[in-house]
Amino acid sequence: GYIKKEKEVREWFPKMPDSAIKFMASAEQMYEVFQENPIIDFAPVMVEYCKVIEFLLWDYLDRTGEYDPEIQCNKNQLKTLGTAAWAIKMAGISKTLYPYLDDIERINESRCESAHKEKSREPDVKKVREYIRQGDLIKKLCS
Repeated sequence: GYIKKEKEVREWFPKMPDSAIKFMASAEQMYEVFQENPIIDFAPVMVEYCKVIEFLLWDYLDRTGEYDPEIQCNKNQLKTLGTAAWAIKMAGISKTLYPYLDDIERINESRCESAHKEKSREPDVKKVREYIRQGDLIKKLCS
């Protein structure tokens, strides 16, 4: 169940913050359940995986001091995956994350399609899942 997934995530990413671990464990649990019936819309799973990336991006930007809302954005702006991509691209923050911008924008597009206009399919979710589990971005954000 969920507790087992949370333990697995902690083993995969020992430096991942607790909130991101909970999002990832929830996504993993849903992914496993939804695979049993592939005709189900995978949107909730896609959104949960994207929350992992979203949380880690903003945690990294805040922790490293690479983001100052008083300078780069509206201080009341929501900290979403889309605003992180915008901040990296348009506001020129985080030279460290800029190489990952195309991936972040592609994942955000998949998330928006899932949440707003299209049915998410398992192969699309699997790509994001594998990106998180094997990608350099997550390792960087958790360092």
